[in-house]
Amino acid sequence: MSVRRGRAVLARLAAELTRDPSGDNGLPPVDQIRRHSRILLVGDFLRPVDEIAPIVRGYAVQGITGHIVQVNDPAEEILPFFGRARFEGLEGEGNALIGRVEAVRDEYTALLAAHRGALADLCRSGGWTFTVNRTDHPAESAMLMLHSLLSETERS
Repeated sequence: MSVRRGRAVLARLAAELTRDPSGDNGLPPVDQIRRHSRILLVGDFLRPVDEIAPIVRGYAVQGITGHIVQVNDPAEEILPFFGRARFEGLEGEGNALIGRVEAVRDEYTALLAAHRGALADLCRSGGWTFTVNRTDHPAESAMLMLHSLLSETERS
């Protein structure tokens, strides 16, 4: 969706946010964004980093800078469950049945930390920034931080 002004913007934005992205990654193609633009990507970013990397690098090569905000629920971060649990993917990933969740918690949190580290490294290598926001924290703090980052980039 290209940047527009006027009354129809809200309707276009709503249509874009609710469209079925089947078959695409939900991100605007590089050729639809002007060179040297700034973009903000918000999501859980739990896909493998090697699927995200070509997208970020493709934008960066075009001089497009960006900010990734990974938004997660506390349960996604600390895996607070015990015993047998079935996890159902909401984006076609399938299901996972874990016999004793507490037995995999430490490995899971280590993998999540490594994943975030890889995302942060990817962003840094492309001149982007990366932050995390949890759903149990106020969105205002993330918005203030993003405002600061965007203002900084604008002054540079």
